[in-house]
Amino acid sequence: MLKVYSTSRQYRRNLLVLSIILVVMSAVVGYCIGWYTGSLVINNKDTAEETVKLNNAITASIEIEQYRDNKLIAVYKKENDPLTRNFIAIIINTFLAMKYQGTPVPITFTDGTILNDFILDNAYNNKLKGTYIAIGNGTGTPSFTDYNMFNSVYMSRTVLTQETHNMTHYIAVIEAYFIIDEDMNITEVGLLLKTRIGSTYKYILLAHDTVYIIAKTYDAIVVKYVFTFTKPFTYNFAVLITRLVLSGLQYAYIVDINRITRCPDFGVDGAGDDLIKEDILMWLGNNPSPLFTMYKYDVSTKIAETSKTPRVTYGYNKTSIWVIIHGWIELDAEETATEVGLLLKTDGVWDYSWYPAWINILYIPLDTTLTGPGIHGVKIILYYSQEG
Repeated sequence: MLKVYSTSRQYRRNLLVLSIILVVMSAVVGYCIGWYTGSLVINNKDTAEETVKLNNAITASIEIEQYRDNKLIAVYKKENDPLTRNFIAIIINTFLAMKYQGTPVPITFTDGTILNDFILDNAYNNKLKGTYIAIGNGTGTPSFTDYNMFNSVYMSRTVLTQETHNMTHYIAVIEAYFIIDEDMNITEVGLLLKTRIGSTYKYILLAHDTVYIIAKTYDAIVVKYVFTFTKPFTYNFAVLITRLVLSGLQYAYIVDINRITRCPDFGVDGAGDDLIKEDILMWLGNNPSPLFTMYKYDVSTKIAETSKTPRVTYGYNKTSIWVIIHGWIELDAEETATEVGLLLKTDGVWDYSWYPAWINILYIPLDTTLTGPGIHGVKIILYYSQEG
């Protein structure tokens, strides 16, 4: 829901006085109210707030096939498999700007140790080594904060078997194969990401759920995770998550705003100088009939953008995690904005530092038109909740 707040001329004048007092007070007491407070109070005309529930934008489902004597004897399906806080943290840290703010969301490995760092490096030295599916016989209730299986028995490397997409959705399927050594009741299944920290390999639990399958010795089990991405995330975003995180392929071909196919590199670029630092930029456009599409590559309707990196903050509790991307964009007289997008800046594996790639990763048609002149505060709130 888009909420728009306006201030009258007299009210803005009063707020101007208040903002000056606040700046003076901040200098005295040593608090940094700073540039954002001044801009918010003095120049803001409207503040647009768009809230997106990640439970609807990124979903995972499980499909399990059970074979006995080379015959399919059962198929088990479970929709909306719950993701863990770790999974959303990886997205926030690397693709939604926390990497560029310097304060990552903590991630917990399966051994209980905490990582306060970013794990996506570059194609030549990638810390992500692909995903594994685990099946176990432990008991308990899966939680948003789970960082390990209850009792993992088998673990197998996944394979990316399918990628399909259309105007509104991108679907990726990864699967793993198991042969059961002895009779067991399969009561849980999980998706884990293998990482390299220094010279040590560790695992991060991305999804965890309960099942119940009575398996006999020599049964073959095929577990499939079906990930679906949709609005407000674009094809580019879905490809980055699928290729770099879920599949461990360590490369992803995307289309930048100039409609050039690129292979992004989040670490040292191909020239070895790493002069291109990843960043994000928020933009407003004036498309008269904005409509979400996964294939939103260019910004041909862009009329304004943030002059500096949007401020990004996050928070979490036992059942939820959220990230707030807050930018300030000035519209000139008679300019109107009907859409907002988020660009990710990086470089390519083989690119030199003078050739950055700007990638559209998020696109939202606004419910209410923003008008100039004035500076608009635009806030995008993304959250994921265990309650669905």
